[in-house]
Amino acid sequence: MRPLALALAVAFAAPATAGEGEPLAPWLEPVQSHVETRPRWGLVITGLALLGGTYLLNASIGYVADEGRLAIPIVGPLLYGEAHGALGLMVVDSLLQATGAALAVAGAVARVRVTVFDRFALVPTVGPGGGGLAASGRF
Repeated sequence: MRPLALALAVAFAAPATAGEGEPLAPWLEPVQSHVETRPRWGLVITGLALLGGTYLLNASIGYVADEGRLAIPIVGPLLYGEAHGALGLMVVDSLLQATGAALAVAGAVARVRVTVFDRFALVPTVGPGGGGLAASGRF
């Protein structure tokens, strides 16, 4: 091992706890954080993709076939299937759209607690010469 690497390894191998009244090493200072609640974005995005994909497919087929019932979300395929005798396939299509809508709503309503570390702040500033944004943080 090179002397510099050995010196760095020894310097950074300091114990994590300090004695009574001794300050912690600068690289071991506690990081400020807070807890936020956020929507479950995975569910929201999955639900919107499922609903949007099946609905856009139905709406485009309805536009080409001049069938306006397919442009109605969730119940439109059932109305079309009942009128044209293809109810089995249209039930699956309606269930996919309803599942997508339910996932999107569930993801927006359900919240998850997330720990956010306060290392960076972007704040508005105002001065005699104008205003702007100031960035501060620890890197």
